Amino acid sequence: MQYNMREAKNQLSKLVQAVLAGGDVVIARNGIPVARLMKINTSGAMRKPGAWADLPKAEEDWGAPVSHSKDPDLQKAPQALMRASEKARLLAEQTGTTFVVRKPAPTAKANKQK
Repeated sequence: MQYNMREAKNQLSKLVQAVLAGGDVVIARNGIPVARLMKINTSGAMRKPGAWADLPKAEEDWGAPVSHSKDPDLQKAPQALMRASEKARLLAEQTGTTFVVRKPAPTAKANKQK
């Protein structure tokens, strides 16, 4: 069923009932369809508390720097990042593109050493 804007405004309750009954309702402006009313399917969309309860727990050192990790592959990550950075710098040099390096903000520990 297609309705113009004025009809849809005046008969909104009727149109909603038609949609709930399985009907297809299209709203048109100047004879051109611009919107479709459709039923919202809410089954299964409700949040279930505790859904993540069975997920594995994070290790105690999950927030520690990668270099302090017990995993030998992760301990190598800082060196791998430095190598990748150097390759990116060389590639930028070869292609004439700008290479921007962002230095980390000084930490409290670094400020105390000065």
